[in-house]
Amino acid sequence: MPQTVKARPVPVSTAREPPAVPFDPSEAGRRIGQQFLRWYEIEMSKRAEKLSVSVPSELARSVRRRVGPRGLSGFVARAMQHELEREQLSAYLDELDKELAPVPAAALTRARRAWRGR
Repeated sequence: MPQTVKARPVPVSTAREPPAVPFDPSEAGRRIGQQFLRWYEIEMSKRAEKLSVSVPSELARSVRRRVGPRGLSGFVARAMQHELEREQLSAYLDELDKELAPVPAAALTRARRAWRGR
């Protein structure tokens, strides 16, 4: 008599969100970079999910010229991660505005002038 074995369901994707990082201007870049690299190594060692996206033709050509024939997936993954980090930072800055009040316009103007051309 054949033996019946029940299969356990396997989740389609077990990818986690990158770690949330509290913002500390003196250490933020270094810590975010280190945490992102750890997260990226873990996540990229997992199975990848194939996506289909549409982008403007000129953008696609520019990216392919820059990254070569085998670098597109990595470039797109980094761009997607970068956008998620920007959204997370934007949400954090919005929280700070609500909690501490918005940055005064004069201070923003001084900061923009100081960073112009960099």
